[in-house]
Parts: sequence; C-alpha cells; structure tokens
Amino acid sequence: MGLRVEAPDVNVSGARFTVAAQVIHFGLAAIKNVGGAAIESIVKTREQDGRFVSLADSAPGSTCGWSIAASRRASSSGGL
Repeated sequence: MGLRVEAPDVNVSGARFTVAAQVIHFGLAAIKNVGGAAIESIVKTREQDGRFVSLADSAPGSTCGWSIAASRRASSSGGL
C-alpha cells in the first residue's frame, strides 16, 4: 500500500490519527501531558493563522506553544 506512519505533527494532526496523502500521523493526544484544551487551541490557531513555523509561532494570547514546551520539559525530566 505504501502508507507511512509518522509522529504527531502540529501542522497536520488533530487529536486522533490523521491521514494526509499516503501518510498516517499519530494524533496530538499521543503526546504526554498535552490535554484536550491545548489540542483544541493548536488546531484552532492553525486553522485561523496557517502553518506553525516555530514553537513560538503561536497566536498572541494562545497557550498552545507553552503547553507543548511544558510537556516536552516534563517528558524529558521524567515528570513535573
């Protein structure tokens, strides 16, 4: 079939699995400590403002960049 499975992508993924062309992306919910509110904010910001260029590229007042950064710090340190 030629399908690839890839990690979550803030520029493609929704909360659950997302299919784009011949690629299946894991959902953002698969990222440890990223909750529904953060995912909703990411998707809404992406729909309104287009693709993210960097982690800091979130809309003013949006917490999605902070949420992902906090999640990555917590994951890399073994918890909060």
